[in-house]
Amino acid sequence: PGGVRGSGGDQRIGSSGITFYQSPIVMERCQILDGYAPTGLQIVNAPLKLIESEFGAASGDLVRLDAAQGSIERCAYHDALGAALVFEQSFECPEELFFPLRAIG
Repeated sequence: PGGVRGSGGDQRIGSSGITFYQSPIVMERCQILDGYAPTGLQIVNAPLKLIESEFGAASGDLVRLDAAQGSIERCAYHDALGAALVFEQSFECPEELFFPLRAIG
């Protein structure tokens, strides 16, 4: 059994499986999968760069960006019961977003 459950508390900050708060982040070729928290990855008020990473199999949103600035390049999103990406406040539009299509049945 696996998965990240989150820490509870404030529903805006800290209820994700992984939270970066005012900390610069670069994620390259990472996987964040099997999340049971309301959000798999949350980045708050920080510069970011997400490159060739996979986000999937979440009971809520896959990635939530609150007042985060940076780039998202060639990432994959799948199997979310919530949204793939949530943008709060200002964020520069990602250059390239990839949503894989999967056959049903």
